[in-house]
Amino acid sequence: MLRLNRFRDAFRLAVGVLLMAANLASPTASAAAPVVLNQSNAVIDLWPSIAILRDPDGRLTIDEVMAAPARFAPPQSAYATLGLGQKVVWLQVPVTVPVTEAASKNVSANEQWILDIDYALLNRIDVHVVADGRVVQYAQLGNAQPEAQRPIHSRSHAAPLALQSGTSYALYLRVETIGSMILPITLSRLSPFHAAALNEQMIQGFLTSLGLCLLLYSLLQWISRREHLYIKYSLLILGSVLFSAHFFGIGALYLWTDNIWIEKHMAGVSALLASCGTALFI
Repeated sequence: MLRLNRFRDAFRLAVGVLLMAANLASPTASAAAPVVLNQSNAVIDLWPSIAILRDPDGRLTIDEVMAAPARFAPPQSAYATLGLGQKVVWLQVPVTVPVTEAASKNVSANEQWILDIDYALLNRIDVHVVADGRVVQYAQLGNAQPEAQRPIHSRSHAAPLALQSGTSYALYLRVETIGSMILPITLSRLSPFHAAALNEQMIQGFLTSLGLCLLLYSLLQWISRREHLYIKYSLLILGSVLFSAHFFGIGALYLWTDNIWIEKHMAGVSALLASCGTALFI
């Protein structure tokens, strides 16, 4: 009997320790520290400070979201992704802009930052910048938006934010998409943003040119030799180049600008072309 009582006490103690550990590991146990935008950081990754609120019906408004901060929780997923099946998700990021020596001489001085989401296939992103309980800035991004209405002409989804020194903000992002919700989000200065954008476009231009050269070579070989293997390889290369241009936002920026139908269906069409070409070629 004594042994049974000791076993029960040990079991209860173990259960208590496990429950305590679970509570400490709970995503709502502590809020993420605000992102501090200082002069020493030119590019800041926002994912470690993000909290999410799922909105399956897509009916929540910004006022309702702001009134329910306890419903936000840190994401329990892989880095910078929420996977599939998340049609609408709200993101919250606390941001603090400290007073700099230059800004201390001018109370109304603004710090210029670029919010960048480097995944071109997100359909719609509503950016709300909140200070003192009210929305002070708003921008609409996404590949379903006309190019002329985008804040910045870029392959990724970017918007300039004028953040006043000595002020605390909360960024609320409503992300809506029918595909994968991949969210590599950064805040950066204007110069590093443009430098990274130019480097990326140079790389994408080189890779696209290489693919087009392979496509032209294969077509010329097919025309001159009438060997069916070359036309099959051309189909493979064409699908791969189109998929790459769509995935990295080059196509929407330069090729099929503002054509929503092509932007919506190009991933499936190009992947099907590449798959068929691969099967025939092999």
